[in-house]
Amino acid sequence: MLAIWLLFAINAFVSVIAVLWTFLGGLGVMLVFGAVFLLTNAICLFFAIRFASTKAATWVAFSLAPVPAAILLITAAVVALDAFKRSHPIERNWEEVVKISSGEEIVAKRWEREQFSDRGLWLFDEARIEANLPGAGQLTWQTSLSPWLLDKASDGTWYLVGMARDAKGRREYSIFAPNDGYHPTFAAYKLAGGVWQRVISDFPPELRSPNLLVYSYRVFDPPKPQEPISNGSLIDLVRKTEVNLPGDRLQEVFFSISADVFAMKAAPDELSARRPKQY
Repeated sequence: MLAIWLLFAINAFVSVIAVLWTFLGGLGVMLVFGAVFLLTNAICLFFAIRFASTKAATWVAFSLAPVPAAILLITAAVVALDAFKRSHPIERNWEEVVKISSGEEIVAKRWEREQFSDRGLWLFDEARIEANLPGAGQLTWQTSLSPWLLDKASDGTWYLVGMARDAKGRREYSIFAPNDGYHPTFAAYKLAGGVWQRVISDFPPELRSPNLLVYSYRVFDPPKPQEPISNGSLIDLVRKTEVNLPGDRLQEVFFSISADVFAMKAAPDELSARRPKQY
């Protein structure tokens, strides 16, 4: 009977760990602990039947039966929730006022999508920006980068910068990632002859900070007491400045660019598939 009680104690421990890791480690860890738990249940029942009385075996069976059933129900719920989140990505769309260095203001239409990942987190997946550029026509860019800057340099040339927020963006745009972990990575374009061309040097030094909304969740799901916006809303310059540059020194460093962060692993002419389009 001592062995049975010992296995019962192991069962209780494994059950607690399984529930905790459901939330901390994701579905895979939950399934592993659930399988171990069901195995120890079977061993407990076997020893009760083999070495104890029928009464003891019945008691063990009935006392342990609800727990594996609960584990199976939790597992089923986690699987169903995981499948639902994967099939229902988060999509946000909005318009925002964009201030150009020349003092002009334009309105850009934005769209973003987040996908539920294997790590149990919502991660940035895709974005689109549309804007009518004065004197240059209509811009449309569907990208795995997060649009970061749309501005006109002092010589009148339009520039567009996207920030890589994950490995997918860096891979698709062949962006070199620094090893220090503090600097973001970018892909930059300039509009020349009606075509957006990749820039890896001679980026205008005056264009160093974002004038586009960088993280949309900061306005769609902001900390209290700020009010969230809804899809289709217009974001003004005041709200955008508050969430883009909240005054934190590390944030200021993070939101500054220089030519060295545009280093690429491939030649610009090899990466035309996801180039911005001008109409």
